Amino acid sequence: MTISVQNLQWKIEKEKDIFRVEIIGDRLYAKNKYLNLRDFKKYEVWRLSHKLTLEVYDLKKSFPINEKYQIISQMQRAAYSLPSNFSEGCGRKSDKEFSRFIQICLGSAHELEYFFILSKDLNYISEEVSDEMSQKINIIKRKLFTLDKRLKA
Repeated sequence: MTISVQNLQWKIEKEKDIFRVEIIGDRLYAKNKYLNLRDFKKYEVWRLSHKLTLEVYDLKKSFPINEKYQIISQMQRAAYSLPSNFSEGCGRKSDKEFSRFIQICLGSAHELEYFFILSKDLNYISEEVSDEMSQKINIIKRKLFTLDKRLKA
């Protein structure tokens, strides 16, 4: 399918609120303004939350087998919710939408922190492990909060 330059220019003019036009040399480039270029893998908060998720999956070995589909399952869902919601938010077109996903991540982080407190109180994990994981979660929460604040500025 061939599109003439005139037709392309007309389409760009017609939808100029959607496209950003650049002329480089003798070529015309039209880029979708709403094509989000956020790469979630470049954010430290995503890398930390992904690493935390892997650690949560490793911790399941210390839990009794009867908790496999209860606390462990909930912990894993809360843990992988952090990087998955963050990456989904990165794909959204506006800062407002991205911010909403950061709020969801913060909720999951609080939920996960509670599960570590519960697991410690049920003697499934040691106090040291619980404290270490809580520190990691709090670092992630701080980074999420800071990023959200920057988005809203």
